[in-house]
Amino acid sequence: MPQEVVSATKPQQPLAMVTDALTAGTEAAWFAGGEVYCGRELRRGIRPLGLGYAVGIAATYQVTDPAGQRWEARKLISKVRPGQWMRRRTGHGTKGTREYGRAWTDVRPGWPKAAPASRSSGG
Repeated sequence: MPQEVVSATKPQQPLAMVTDALTAGTEAAWFAGGEVYCGRELRRGIRPLGLGYAVGIAATYQVTDPAGQRWEARKLISKVRPGQWMRRRTGHGTKGTREYGRAWTDVRPGWPKAAPASRSSGG
């Protein structure tokens, strides 16, 4: 790799892009990203920028509910009642129509925000 090329981890790449965009005057209130790019490092970097965020996490990621109990994300999602899921079609892909369920669930005691939960139509 040439000396002038700076490498960055997947969480560092979007943080640098968001920081550069804000520095250039782009206005934003929130940030969204997928699981591959959104590790703890990125979430910690986004918070000081004053942006809200919704990021993908692994099903095995540990989250804390408002009562302070720790859960794997996939187990907390199982607590969402059937009527709370909103079905959304995201388009037609090579394997047919893609539909996802979306729901909101509270996480992190003391935080005024909720976390979006998502599952595929198979899920």
